[in-house]
Amino acid sequence: METTDPDRPLPCTTITYFADASENDRWVVVNDNVMGGRSLGDRSFADEVMMFSGSINTNGGGFSSLRLPLEPGAIAAADRIVLTGRSDGRRYMVTFDDALDGRDRRISFRAPIEFDSPGEWEIVTVLFEDLFPAAFGQPVVADPFRKDLATRMGIMLSDGVDGDFQLELDHIEVCGPE
Repeated sequence: METTDPDRPLPCTTITYFADASENDRWVVVNDNVMGGRSLGDRSFADEVMMFSGSINTNGGGFSSLRLPLEPGAIAAADRIVLTGRSDGRRYMVTFDDALDGRDRRISFRAPIEFDSPGEWEIVTVLFEDLFPAAFGQPVVADPFRKDLATRMGIMLSDGVDGDFQLELDHIEVCGPE
């Protein structure tokens, strides 16, 4: 599906808009318990909106994430991701993985999703050029992200703050370039 929203004058392609149950099932939850942590997070779907919610526990971990496999070439022509969502004011991140030969599988590329008005629906744009490489949450030196080889995108909360969280997403698009 392509859109031409006045705020995004160039064509955008929808990655997901949460209306298809079989597509929604492709979102995988990964919490810090894979490393001995105690955070809890999950996703739920209602009225074509995905809710990512749970509780972060920084004792032994401190993250919760959702991951969506991408079709080959799904974001190759784009220069940014555009999310329509409503946040609780916490600092969420978007993440991407690629299949560059020789890339350490622990490296992902991430950038903050900058919501300005907690509790209000907003459109937030993240440029792919703003993604930085990280392994186990720490910045690392790596070859640049290869969007043409992207294999997965994700949403993550790892802000170092204990407590409940909730992020609602209406849809996710990739757009550009200008």
